[in-house]
Parts: sequence; C-alpha cells; structure tokens
Amino acid sequence: MKQRLFTFNFNNPKVWTLLFVTVVFVGDRIIGEVLKYTVQKSQFRYSRLYGKTAHSKYILIGNSRGLVFHSPTIAQKTKQKVINLSYNSMPTELACALIRDYLEIYPAPKYILWEITMLNYNSKKLIANFTPYQSSQNIGPLVAQKYPKLYWWCNFSHIYRYRGEVFLRVLYYMFKNDQNWVLHQEGNIQQIKKSIAQIESVTFRADNKDLEKIKELALFAKSKNCEIKLMIQPLFPDFVPKVKNLQMWKEKITQRTGLKIYDYSQAQFPENYFVDRVHLNKKGAKAYSQLLYNDGIFK
Repeated sequence: MKQRLFTFNFNNPKVWTLLFVTVVFVGDRIIGEVLKYTVQKSQFRYSRLYGKTAHSKYILIGNSRGLVFHSPTIAQKTKQKVINLSYNSMPTELACALIRDYLEIYPAPKYILWEITMLNYNSKKLIANFTPYQSSQNIGPLVAQKYPKLYWWCNFSHIYRYRGEVFLRVLYYMFKNDQNWVLHQEGNIQQIKKSIAQIESVTFRADNKDLEKIKELALFAKSKNCEIKLMIQPLFPDFVPKVKNLQMWKEKITQRTGLKIYDYSQAQFPENYFVDRVHLNKKGAKAYSQLLYNDGIFK
C-alpha cells in the first residue's frame, strides 16, 4: 500500500489562519530585531548607555531641570567625558534604575550630579515610554511593576516596544549627538513675573519611598567609590520667596538620604537666563555649568 503524504488543504480556513498567524509572528520578530538594532546604534543618551559607549567621569541626571547641566560646557571645563541622562518629567524610580544600570555596566564615575527638584514633580508616565530598553536589568522590572499589561504586550509583540516619544527621540538622534539638549529661547520676562505674582505660595514635596530609593542607590554608589551630589538649579528670582518650605524640604531630604544638597536656587542669575520660573535657557545653562566648575563641584 502506498503511503499517503500529508498535504495541506488550502481551501480550509484553518490552514490560512495558521499561515497568517505564522507570518505575523515571524514578521513581528524580524521587524522587532531590526528596530532593536536601530535603538542600539542611535546616538541617543540611553542607547549609548546600554550600547556601552557612555563611559564618563561625570553622570548628570534629573528631569527637565536636569537638562540644564550643560554637558558640552562641563566637558570643556573638566577635560573629562560627561553624559547627561536627564529627560523631561523623569520620575525618581526611573532615574534610580538608569543610574543603577550605569553602575552595573561601567566603571564607576567620580560624581553623579542629581537635580533633586524632580522629587516635587514625580509623574510615572514616562516609565511606559522606556520599553525600547526593557531588556535592561532594572528598566524591565520597573516597567513590569508599574505597567504589567504593557509589559506583557511588549513581550508578546516585539514591535510594540518601539512606540512612543522615547523611540522617536532614538530616531531623531540616530546620527547626531544629543548632549546639547536645552531650551535656547529667552522667556517673556513680563509674563513670567505676572504668572509668579498670581501664585500665593508653593510647597515642595518629597515622597518617603523615593527618598529611600535614593538612599539605597547612594549606598550602592558608595560601594563602587562613587559619590552622588544632590543639586538645586537656579530659580527665577521672584519665584524663590514663593517656595515656603524650601529649607524644611532640603532638611528632610538630607535626613532621609544622608546626602548633602548643593543649593543654587538663589544664584541670582539675570532674568534673561530663564525660559520660565524653573528652567534656565541655554545661556543660563552654560553660566550655571560654569558656576559649578568655579565652585569646585567637579573636584
């Protein structure tokens, strides 16, 4: 008796469903690998971090106010490699994960400068945008903890990891350096003053859980012979008196973390150095970085 060969019945919808699912799955994995390669080759700060090309003497981090650590000025003055890992609206948990990843990948830097007012503006939404880097030892668990469904979908579909603002930054900085990322324009001083005048008072916040994470990270950094310096960037002169609990806020952070705060909030920079009440423009960022160098922050 002749052995009957197994054949597909191409008129069977189940066969077409199987072929479709197979093509989609394989295509997802292939395109996912292409996008992963794109992320790895970008000049974007986090691609450099995980691509092992970010070895630096000084690490800078914070949210949008951390971007005013002007890396080119600091590198020029110190004659050392510098990388700024700050990002708009970065939460403390994400900053801790990035710094821990850095310390686990590279030899320890001399200092980590941390713009600590990020504690007062602590949105978690940015974490969901860091799925292009979720294969890291600290980013992946953080995404899984905060967005478990998203983490599951990103494992199911590798393409889905590469969506959102962070991936667009990856593409934008594919072939150019991103360390000059700071607002260039001068703010409308009259509008800034008017907006501040309408504020009765401001109370800075610091979540105890975030402070505990910074403390743990500081101990880990110390074990690597690296020091974390907490910084407060200059604030618009009229805005400083509006922050009613600044001294108590600083004392709480130092008490909880054991770290000194270098407070430049009242540096009295010219008003045209600001974009708004809490952000320096490029001119102010350069002056601030120069001031830090003159004060021996990098020694």
